[in-house]
Amino acid sequence: MKNKKISALMLTVLFLAVISLAKPSRTDTVETQTCYTLDYGGLLVEIEAPATVWPGDTINVTVRAKASAKIHVDFINVNFSCLRGNLEEVPLLSTTTTLENVELDWGSLNESYYRLEIPDDALPGLIYGMVWYDWYIEGTIPDHHQIFPKAFPATFIENEAYVELKVDYEILESSYATLEPNYSDLQGEYNELESKIGGGSNATNLMYLFLITTGIFVVTTILLMIRRPKSTSW
Repeated sequence: MKNKKISALMLTVLFLAVISLAKPSRTDTVETQTCYTLDYGGLLVEIEAPATVWPGDTINVTVRAKASAKIHVDFINVNFSCLRGNLEEVPLLSTTTTLENVELDWGSLNESYYRLEIPDDALPGLIYGMVWYDWYIEGTIPDHHQIFPKAFPATFIENEAYVELKVDYEILESSYATLEPNYSDLQGEYNELESKIGGGSNATNLMYLFLITTGIFVVTTILLMIRRPKSTSW
């Protein structure tokens, strides 16, 4: 009986420790995605960026140009922006020319790399980019092509507060099934000890009664937190 009491209390303490340490998980592995691609007129243009980022991060972006004919690139321009708290637009990379007046032979590949610093007060949501370029296929009669300014979603800024709440909620939810039977066990042990104390008190029984009462209080509080309807502002 004593071992059951101690085990139940240790489980409750362990559960509370896990809840207090729960934080959004940030790993060193960054998933990269192709956020823009267009293969047209002998020129393939691709832009790669991380799929998700956090406020305060510094990320790498790659702009790639590959020729499938002998071409002359007049220019390739890009820029990137996000929003901060008061919906102010923040340039992460002002308009930059990645290629200018460059000839590319068939199969030639050019890559340019840029580092974007995300503000600490950046709003959760999209980082968006803009790209436009001009080129022609070389020959007796040049075949001219042009892509006008085109916006595209580059990456997504995570909502740190939301992710933290979501992690805590999932831990609470997964522990509910374990805590509910523990509550019943603690209540039964409490009733048993209370009946024994009624017939003759001793220090050991009083100590266990106090510990189990504390355990019931803690488990009841957590169960009420889980059952309480949650409201969100997003």
